[in-house]
Amino acid sequence: MRRRRLFIYCKKCQSEIPADANFCSFCGKQIKESTSTTNNSKTNNKTDSFIYPHKDETKSVGLVLLLSILLPGLGQVYLGQTQAGLGFIIISVFLGTFLTLGTGYVVAIFLTMLWGYRDVKKLNNGERIHKWAKSV
Repeated sequence: MRRRRLFIYCKKCQSEIPADANFCSFCGKQIKESTSTTNNSKTNNKTDSFIYPHKDETKSVGLVLLLSILLPGLGQVYLGQTQAGLGFIIISVFLGTFLTLGTGYVVAIFLTMLWGYRDVKKLNNGERIHKWAKSV
């Protein structure tokens, strides 16, 4: 199994630094919190627009793709992008029901699979992702 390196973000300059660093290598700020405290506080912060990887948790690429096929947006909900996922669900149901005889639904499936795949790879590599899915 490939070992991944975890990173945190400096609160002063927002640079990505190794999770075990005592000081930011870019601005020199001392890092006082532990990695797990930093990740949990950033995840729970309402003003933060990112989702951070957890130390011992990896997300399944296959599950993200399967959920996106079943209902576009469910893969984003699984990744923690709840608002984006619900938006995709509403849009895909509208497109599939009222427009283009279901062609829009197929496009929504493809797009949510693409975004979900990209974001699960980022999380599993120790990178942060946006709470709202960004364009590819």
